Amino acid sequence: MARGPAPAWSAKDCSWDHLVAAAIRAGPGVPLVYQGIETADRAMEIKRGIYRCGRHRKISVQVSWPYRGITTSKSENWPPDKIKGTYRLTIIVHPKTRGRKHVVTVHGTDRTQWPYDPRARG
Repeated sequence: MARGPAPAWSAKDCSWDHLVAAAIRAGPGVPLVYQGIETADRAMEIKRGIYRCGRHRKISVQVSWPYRGITTSKSENWPPDKIKGTYRLTIIVHPKTRGRKHVVTVHGTDRTQWPYDPRARG
């Protein structure tokens, strides 16, 4: 007997996968600038979609934006500054080893101090 379609909650929304693919083609550590975003809500939707697609592809993705004259990727520094009337996001793909090294240098080797412990039980 044939199974039905997958449930809606398990569907992968990769509507922003083309940006992640472009960042991958640009190369690791090479910034890809996506500009001309009309609203802060739309920029937030794009940012979340990029992180979601990076998680599906199992790669480290960083999205940053200008905030008060500096480039940041911290969520508490939202919404970003407008540049020429629109918002701009910068996307960078990093190798997993570089991402792990960054977490260890910033948060230390104690996994309990990390914002996310990949080996912790659910």
